[in-house]
Amino acid sequence: MSAEAKKQPAAAAEVNPGASVEQIRDIIFGAQMRDYESRFAELGQRLQDSIEDLRKEMEKRFSEADRSLAEERASRESDVELLKRLLSAAEQQLGSEITAARQEFSANLGSASDDLGHRKADRELLADLFRQAAVQIENGRASNEPKRAKKS
Repeated sequence: MSAEAKKQPAAAAEVNPGASVEQIRDIIFGAQMRDYESRFAELGQRLQDSIEDLRKEMEKRFSEADRSLAEERASRESDVELLKRLLSAAEQQLGSEITAARQEFSANLGSASDDLGHRKADRELLADLFRQAAVQIENGRASNEPKRAKKS
């Protein structure tokens, strides 16, 4: 080979030294790099598939949770309505019982008041009888005193 021919490959290597390094790497590591790239691509695809499966599973679970919460809410709302009706019925019954107790108390109070009024009248009558008896006793002493004075 001539000196010029020897200079050309050296000149080409000097012009683009990265290309020759790439060629050398491709020759030495090419098969391994392609194997790694395919493995990474396969792992990336499996990762994407796993992520998609996980997303679908989470959507399914969220939908089930939403449905369950809606059912629970409906159940609680029906329980609240039932409790409102029961409370209203209990309130009405209690109001009736209070009204009946008030009427009974009022009747008992009126009866006791009448009874006390009669007792008071009886006391007044008794006091009047005692006054009359005292007057008669007083009159009887007054008429008996002079007789006693005569005997002594």
